[in-house]
Amino acid sequence: MKLFKTLLTVLITIFSINAAQAYQTVTMDFPGNWYKINYISNENDAIVQFIRQGYNANNWEESVIFHTFKWSQKRNMAAKSLMLYLLKDVEKRNSTIKVEYLRLDPEESMSSWCVQANKTMPAHCELLRTTQSFEGALSMHYINKNPQNYNAVKNDWIERMNKAKVYQSYFRLDRILNKSMTFEL
Repeated sequence: MKLFKTLLTVLITIFSINAAQAYQTVTMDFPGNWYKINYISNENDAIVQFIRQGYNANNWEESVIFHTFKWSQKRNMAAKSLMLYLLKDVEKRNSTIKVEYLRLDPEESMSSWCVQANKTMPAHCELLRTTQSFEGALSMHYINKNPQNYNAVKNDWIERMNKAKVYQSYFRLDRILNKSMTFEL
C-alpha cells in the first residue's frame, strides 16, 4: 500500500505540472560575440534583441530580434499569414520595400527584404523567419544596416535562422547552456 501511495503521489506531481511552469526557449548559433540589449515580456508578447559586441543600443549595424506574439489576434496566426502581415506593415511605412520570398508555407516562412531610407525608417535589409511556437506565433529577424555586408552574409544567416530551435522545457536549461546561444521568450 505504501508503494501505491508513493507512486500515486509521483504521478499526481508529474501530471499537475502545467504550461505556466514551463519555459519557452530558443537556441541559436551566433557568429562571434553577441549580447542581449533588450528584453520585454508581458501577457501580449515577448521580444528579445541582440547586437554584436563593440556596439550599443544607439549605434549598431547588425541586430537579431525574436518576437513571440502571445495575444489572441496573432497567437494562432499561420506562419505565412504572419509573414504577409509583417511585410504589409513595413510596406505601409516604407514603399521602397523589395521582397524575395525564400519559403512561404503555413507552418514555416522566410523572406529577405530591403528598404531605402525614408522619414520613418533607415535603409536596411532584413531576413525574416516566421513559425509557430508553444506560446504563439514567432518571428525571427536578422537586420543589417549595410546592404553590401547583408548580401555577403545572407546565406550564412539563412542557415543560422533555419537552425534556430524553439522548445518548451520544464527545466531552466539556460542555467547550464551558453547564455549567448539560449534565451527564454
